[in-house]
Amino acid sequence: MRVSADISSSSSSSSSHEKEEEEELNNNNNNADEEGEEATTAGVVGTARKGRRRSRSRSSSKGSSSSSSNSFGGGSASDEEGDDTGGEDESADSSAGGNTFLPTADHRVGAAAKEAMNLKKLKESFDIVLPQLWIPKTPEWKKANVKRILVTKAQNGNKYHPSGKNNPEVLPAEDLREKQFKSCAVVGNGGSNLNANYGEAIDAHDAVFRFNDGPTVGFENKVGSKTTFRVINNAWTRTWLRRKPRGASEDALLLFGAGAAKSMDALYKKWGSEEKIYFMAPEFAGAARGQYKKAYLAFADLKAVSVKGRNSPPTGVEGLYFAMLTCESVDLYGFGIEPDPSTPYHYHDKVKGVEAAHSFGFQAVFLRMLEHGGHMSVCLGKKSADPPSCSLSLSSSYSSSSSSSSSSTRGGDDEE
Repeated sequence: MRVSADISSSSSSSSSHEKEEEEELNNNNNNADEEGEEATTAGVVGTARKGRRRSRSRSSSKGSSSSSSNSFGGGSASDEEGDDTGGEDESADSSAGGNTFLPTADHRVGAAAKEAMNLKKLKESFDIVLPQLWIPKTPEWKKANVKRILVTKAQNGNKYHPSGKNNPEVLPAEDLREKQFKSCAVVGNGGSNLNANYGEAIDAHDAVFRFNDGPTVGFENKVGSKTTFRVINNAWTRTWLRRKPRGASEDALLLFGAGAAKSMDALYKKWGSEEKIYFMAPEFAGAARGQYKKAYLAFADLKAVSVKGRNSPPTGVEGLYFAMLTCESVDLYGFGIEPDPSTPYHYHDKVKGVEAAHSFGFQAVFLRMLEHGGHMSVCLGKKSADPPSCSLSLSSSYSSSSSSSSSSTRGGDDEE
């Protein structure tokens, strides 16, 4: 059963209070340190590299915050789990700036020569780095040794739960499977969603993924109204324990990480009668985060990029990997990969992005690389240039299977 968040307020004072609360949450999360989930980082390139400078993100972030669309989906919260660097990070050597280039989030630097990519060299780097990565549905993915996608009744072990295991009562009976959905739309919270009216096309996909508090009410023509899975990080898990964000609805919440595991039983008691509560298998989430870091270090070894900010993986990488495994095809919306100072950070609020935790420039390169490898398509809202799949209509062949997909989203759950 789909549950819509109540977007009306009982009084102007309560509405103002909620707005202030959400703004505070966004601002706090944009500067929060990660909470210590272990990421699977086997095979990470050069982790013991000596002589590398520690990231200067703390000092550089004080001077500016960007309103670019180069966030990984424009994630509303940045206290994602799993930074196994103990709060510090190793950044690419600054000498890399003389080789291949990728956009930074500080567009005030601004000259076209500095913002433009050397696409030929960048693609050469893609062809070197991609074969090193464990990407879903590729032969290399077997090396990740990930046996499940969700924590289920039969396999309820969860190293992030206080007891080590989730209560089977709150879990689905069966796991999801590879290529369970034919087509999927992964909708980030980036301001590029405002560039086109892709709402109908998004809803035509068999499954739609959204993140954190990304609303649909009031933005249906831009981002659609369908939400199959809503991926939420630690901070937004705490929000759901109190209330649903305004304008947000979903068939299922998809949680991950240590903080969310501790709250899952309480979330189930509060919302379990109205929607599904899923928990991403820790080893799956860890593999996704580990490969993001591995790619970052591989590009640094090649001196192929010059980036700002730390390489802390954002929420979007878990959701993206989840979609790439469970979907035959994946279209991304609201994930900025081009520098555009006129595009807001989020499509639904005025929060500004901060690169202290995440390198927006590298996130753009990571997405370009996956698109280059044919693993997904990026929809920028430029219909003349976007892949045809971005503009799917409800009358397209994709919609023919949408009626049956709703039942498959339950992942074998034994509830109606």
